[in-house]
Amino acid sequence: MLLEVVARSGLSQEDFANSVGYPAARFGRVLTGRTRISPDLAHAVAQRYKIDPLDLLIRQNRTALATIAADRDHNAFTTTSAPAVRRQPVCRDVDASAINVVRAVITKTGLSNSRFAVTLGYDPTIISKILNGHQPITPALADSISRRYGIDASDLLARQARWQLAAVAERNTSTRPAAAPPG
Repeated sequence: MLLEVVARSGLSQEDFANSVGYPAARFGRVLTGRTRISPDLAHAVAQRYKIDPLDLLIRQNRTALATIAADRDHNAFTTTSAPAVRRQPVCRDVDASAINVVRAVITKTGLSNSRFAVTLGYDPTIISKILNGHQPITPALADSISRRYGIDASDLLARQARWQLAAVAERNTSTRPAAAPPG
């Protein structure tokens, strides 16, 4: 989708990056898939080119999850995964953040945060950073939570993207200079 927006703009990749205030080298890595689209970039592109930033991030997440699934299917003959423990919704609150959904899963399982991390094959420090808002949930982690605990990985990542975009919009609103008082 981002490549389509760049093509429709008629600008070179470098000029496009400059038009949204993003470093050209980093933008090139985004377009080649080596770097993920950040919420800041999605917001900047949306403001300048009138697209839905959430759609941009959701498409990126779906692509990442599809790649993870394809890799898992490709390697299925050498590995086995544990079956999901639960398949019922853990958090029915449509406004709950991704972090609150993960917290609800942990509460439902009765596991400590550290033990929960271990069941997913992750370092407990990573889960701690996520729960404290210092690190985002990666598509790989969302996939692991989905497979082990029956949570929809796409929904989890979409919740996170909505929250991230709201934070970017709020930050951009609060950092804009106030209008000059009438003279």
